[in-house]
Amino acid sequence: NSSRRFTTSRLDSVLSVTLQYLGGRQGGRVLGVRCNMRYEMYPFFQGDPTLRIINLAPEVPAINNNTTPATVQPPAAAPPPDGKATVQEQNGRSSRKRALLIIAVVAPLSSILLCFICSVVWMRRRRKGKANLNNQAATNRPEEDALVWRLEEKSSEFTLFDFSEILHATHNFSKENLLGRGGFGPVYKGQLPDEMEIAVKRLASHSGQGFTEFKNEVELIAKLQHNNLVKLLGCCIQGEEKVL
Repeated sequence: NSSRRFTTSRLDSVLSVTLQYLGGRQGGRVLGVRCNMRYEMYPFFQGDPTLRIINLAPEVPAINNNTTPATVQPPAAAPPPDGKATVQEQNGRSSRKRALLIIAVVAPLSSILLCFICSVVWMRRRRKGKANLNNQAATNRPEEDALVWRLEEKSSEFTLFDFSEILHATHNFSKENLLGRGGFGPVYKGQLPDEMEIAVKRLASHSGQGFTEFKNEVELIAKLQHNNLVKLLGCCIQGEEKVL
């Protein structure tokens, strides 16, 4: 009974201090030697409230009438529950998704564009190569070949020389074999394998003389027969080279 009366008196003292100094406040705490009291607008105790908490805080001296108890500030806001991200996290995730989407779209388009450019370049080179082959194949036109064979049939002494034979006879058109320059090109001295000396007239590629001019010159020389004129032994037509 004496212990109960002692506890009741302590509670009365704590309650009177609370009403005197903490009136109208949202929270507060009164600390005594043997009895403490605390009230807040939020739950501040975790666990079974019927249990006794030991050594949670150091002992403080008893509060007298001249001391104003300190007001305890509420704890910081608890972190958001699991599964709910903040606004910054949501914005970061959206930015990453947007970047991945852009990469997923741009990378295939870039690959397709690169393949298209490579295909166009390859096709142009292929067409250019075919054009070069066609030009080389068409270097000796049928009318040129027809002229040479027709002249060869008219005279058994007319010969169609290979260009390699002309190069060998003139030592690759060396300057030592140069006799002079005539109409539409230089004239070189040459020697056939049978040691016959010949004069070789090489049509200059920049002279502007085309097939028609060369044809007329060949036909004219082939028809002329005179002691002061050299005899036309033959000609050579190979690519851009036209030689008498």
